[in-house]
Amino acid sequence: HHPNGRSTSEGVNPNPPGAARPESYEPSRDSSIDRSAFRRPSVTPNPYDSLTRGMPVENIGPSHPLSPNRNLPFGRTPVRGPRTAGAPIPLAPNTAYRVTDQRGRDRGLFITDENGNIREVITNSGTSRSRDLNSGSREGFNPDLRHPFAGAEYTVDQKFVYRTDSEGRVVQAEGRLEHTGSDRRRRGPDQTGIGRYGQQEYARINAETEAEFKRIFGRDPSPEEVVLFAAVAFNGGHLFGTEFDGPGEAINMVPMLESINQGQTGATPTDSWRRMEEVWVEILSRQPPPQVNVRIDLTFDPNDPESKTPKSIEVTYVVDGTTLPPLPFGNVPPRA
Repeated sequence: HHPNGRSTSEGVNPNPPGAARPESYEPSRDSSIDRSAFRRPSVTPNPYDSLTRGMPVENIGPSHPLSPNRNLPFGRTPVRGPRTAGAPIPLAPNTAYRVTDQRGRDRGLFITDENGNIREVITNSGTSRSRDLNSGSREGFNPDLRHPFAGAEYTVDQKFVYRTDSEGRVVQAEGRLEHTGSDRRRRGPDQTGIGRYGQQEYARINAETEAEFKRIFGRDPSPEEVVLFAAVAFNGGHLFGTEFDGPGEAINMVPMLESINQGQTGATPTDSWRRMEEVWVEILSRQPPPQVNVRIDLTFDPNDPESKTPKSIEVTYVVDGTTLPPLPFGNVPPRA
């Protein structure tokens, strides 16, 4: 089973024996786990040796040419600035890369497919190391969770699993909930920018609609001749909130309508993400706390590969083995 209780696909050993350490294994590898900026005391070390799928292990130490800079992700060409993802670099096929960055910090396990593309990542999320929690500093957050690879599965903190589509967008997330209380140190630098994606995306769609009208008719449309989306606010909405120990990196956030993300007056758990989270808090406050597993499915416009804003989000959660009815959330602005 995965950390969240999900069974591994039939025919795949969920705990295959780890490959023997090659001669290039660096003795500092084990101690790098303790130096990791991305492992908190509440999260035990990942059992990497039992998660290699029986594949050969390539150990990437601080001096290895593939070892990433402290603020850059593994497996991508270096670029200036953390907001842009470099192109994936060629890697060996069917290999488990055990990665330490240039600062000697544990980055996790990266497993490639038959074409050398990263398809599975086991790592941990981070927390802010800035004294000013309002500074938006990225120091302390995991770069590998800010720009996920396409078509990959990420296991984070041994309790959250994220799956991406061919565009690198998270289309499914699963997790085991714990009510740890909100922690501002878990709020990463991507949240504001992700909220802006939603507003910018629908502004682009409106502009394309007006441009298409002008192309056909040779003039600008009047307000009555085209139907546009209203200019409404979006937030960078956490799939798993920080009060449930959710990661602060971009992999755990999507552009979410502010009217859904925040608890509006009169809102209910069926139309407000915040109200739904309050129900989770109430459930987890029971003694003894029940086991709560959550699955989140996100749907994007199949005709718009540039879209970063899900059109709908469906949440299913299971409390001590009892599955509750799915909660669908529409995430499209109203028409103007």
